Amino acid sequence: MAALITGGWIMWALHAAVLQQRIRGLERRNRALLEAVEAGRRCERTRVWNRAAWGNEARPLLEECPDPAVLFVDLDQFKQVNDTWGHSAGDAVLAVQAERITATLGPAAVVGRFAGDEFVAALPELADPSVLDRLVEALAEPIQLADGGWLAPSASIGVAEVSQIRRVTRTQPSLPQWVGAADAALYQAKLLRGRWVRYEPWMRTAQVPRQQTPRQYRPALTSAPRMVMPVRTASAQS
Repeated sequence: MAALITGGWIMWALHAAVLQQRIRGLERRNRALLEAVEAGRRCERTRVWNRAAWGNEARPLLEECPDPAVLFVDLDQFKQVNDTWGHSAGDAVLAVQAERITATLGPAAVVGRFAGDEFVAALPELADPSVLDRLVEALAEPIQLADGGWLAPSASIGVAEVSQIRRVTRTQPSLPQWVGAADAALYQAKLLRGRWVRYEPWMRTAQVPRQQTPRQYRPALTSAPRMVMPVRTASAQS
C-alpha cells in the first residue's frame, strides 16, 4: 500500500512538473508577443506581424526554400461589419480571423496583417493544397460578437508559389513580385468570393471586371459559389 501511495505521489509530481513547464512556455510566448507589439513589429489588434515586420520575417523563406508559397487573404464585405456593428466589432472579427489563419496554417507559417482587412501568410512550401480548403472553411465559421449577435463571414484567398512566378519572370522573384502575384490571384478569387485561387501566369496581365466570370477562369475555382450570409442578431434568433 505504501508503495502504491508513493508511486501515486511521484506520478502526480511528474504531472505537475510537466504542467508547470507548459505554463511557463505559454507565459514566455505571451511575453514575446507583447514585446513585439510594444516594439511596433506586431499588429496591436491581431498580434500577427505588421506589414513591415512581415516582410523581414517572410524574406528568408523566399531566399532559402525551393518553392515557398504566399497567401493573400481578404475578408469579404468587411466594411459592412464596421458600418453595421461598429469598429469595436470589426476589431474583434479581425482578431478572430487572424487567430484562425495562424491555427490552420500551423507554426511554420509567417502570418501578417497587410492593411485593413487583408492578411498575408508565407509558407515554406504548399505540400498539401487541402490546407487552403480548410482555411476557407475556418474563415467562414460563424463569429459571435460581444452583444450576442452572430456574423457569418467569408474570405477570399490568392495563392502564389515561386515556381509559378518563375514561369513568367524566368528569374527568382523579389518579395514584391511574390506578394503581387498572390494579389493578382486574389483579384480573381474576389470575383465570386469565399474561395481560393492559385496564381497562373495569365493573371499578370488579365484585366477582368469583378462582376464577370470569364470562361477561362472557371476551371480555377475550387468549389461552388458561396453566398455571404447576412448579419443575424441575437434577438432575430429568438
